[in-house]
Amino acid sequence: MHKQLLLTLVLLLVVFQPLHSQDMAVSEDESFFLPGPGGSPNGGLYKQPRWVSWPSASLSFNALGFAEAGPVVQLDIQLHKGLYLVPSLRYNYLGYASHMLMTGFAADSTYSPGSFGAGAGIRQFLGMQKKNQLVFVGLFGEYSLDKATYNGEDAEGRFESERTRQAVNVVANVGYRWWFKQNFFVQLGIYGGLSFELKDESVYTQGALAGDLEHDFKNTPFVGVIDVSIGWNL
Repeated sequence: MHKQLLLTLVLLLVVFQPLHSQDMAVSEDESFFLPGPGGSPNGGLYKQPRWVSWPSASLSFNALGFAEAGPVVQLDIQLHKGLYLVPSLRYNYLGYASHMLMTGFAADSTYSPGSFGAGAGIRQFLGMQKKNQLVFVGLFGEYSLDKATYNGEDAEGRFESERTRQAVNVVANVGYRWWFKQNFFVQLGIYGGLSFELKDESVYTQGALAGDLEHDFKNTPFVGVIDVSIGWNL
């Protein structure tokens, strides 16, 4: 009787042990899966605790720029794991704040559609505990050109003047990026730095004072921009 009971227990252990080990393996595997950047056979999931597979490039668009100094398009190009070269293009003409700075939306002024900004920088991503959520820091330089024309009338009669602003903007950047399935991501950040104005003046272009300086606006103002971007890993 004791021998039969012992044999039964041994058989149960032999059958149960592989099942138990298999269940534990599945549980351990599943506990290390989180939503990731996509492109993997398991439908956009990846395993911790290893690094994510850094994309070779990504494209982002800061739509909040319409309310600021113009919408911005950036291309992140991988230099090393987590380190990216970031060329950028900004269309100042579509920014509310840019319009306010150059014309104040006055009826007798026109902001030039040729106003733009172009630059490049370096961005470093820092791995967090959840690898689909990454902090980043960066440093950027940008050349910016703005032009506007003004029409008015003074004691000399009607006149027209043109304001030209050229600046080099140097800004630091910090933010947070969330990666989702299908290579989509959302990014929040802030830029802050100085705008070194090479030229910011208005000159009379028509009227009795044509060719004379009307006003010199040149200074070195602090600049700050909030970044709310969407993008895709390429």
